[in-house]
Amino acid sequence: MSTDTLMIPRSPVGPPPGSPAIKNTKKVMTAAAAAKKEAKSAAAAAKKEAKVLETAANKEAKARETAANKQRKSAEVARKKVLTELKKNQKKLRLAAEKEEKKQARIAEQFRQRVAQREARHARIIAQREAARAAHQVRLEEERAAYEARRAAQNDPAIREQNARRVEEEQNAQRAQNARRNEETQNRQIHMMSRCLIDTTTDLRNASRTQEQLTCATTAFQTDECPICLEDLGETNCMVLRCGHKTCGDCILRHFQTVGGRKCPVCRDQYAVRFKGWLAPTSYKLPNIPYNI
Repeated sequence: MSTDTLMIPRSPVGPPPGSPAIKNTKKVMTAAAAAKKEAKSAAAAAKKEAKVLETAANKEAKARETAANKQRKSAEVARKKVLTELKKNQKKLRLAAEKEEKKQARIAEQFRQRVAQREARHARIIAQREAARAAHQVRLEEERAAYEARRAAQNDPAIREQNARRVEEEQNAQRAQNARRNEETQNRQIHMMSRCLIDTTTDLRNASRTQEQLTCATTAFQTDECPICLEDLGETNCMVLRCGHKTCGDCILRHFQTVGGRKCPVCRDQYAVRFKGWLAPTSYKLPNIPYNI
């Protein structure tokens, strides 16, 4: 019997309304409808679950296919990359081999050139030696012939007298030249000594004249301190310059050793003279003077 249709035997007359049979029949029909509904819901759920499973399976298959395609593409890209790198390496190796071959060929060519140059230089040296040996032989022959000629000439009295006369003339010319050089040297020395004597006499005359002019000291200025060291002047260590300014004896002596020491440190008037060629002493320590002298 089917679950969709429930066959209930009926009496020809049928049960009265409100009887237990009718109630049971209604309950059975209600239960059958609920069972039918539940069966439909289960079938729909099963169908939905099957559809979800199918969708998940399709997605998983598609994902697997996508991953397989991606992996295949990655493998293809890696293979292409490896092939490209291999081609580049092969090209580099080929270029390096060509470069090395060219280098070896250049080295071999340079070696051949050096060998050829060495052989040419060796041949040139041999030729020069042969030429020098031949020239030496020629020179020896000439010297031998000249020696034989001199030996033959020495036995001739006329030639011997001519050679002696030539030697005497050369010696006389050398003596005359030496005498002329000695005379020129003496004249030059005499001239230099006379010039030095004239310069010395002039310097002494000018120095004596200037000294006479400088020794005329005027009246000293009244001051109590030295203009160089700015200390008090003593009665013994005191010097008066031609211009009348007073200084310490030690200070003015140190001042005189400087380059501009001939002039007074106050008024810049000349109070002393120096001979020609005077140089300041190098080992003398100059004082620390606060102004330019």
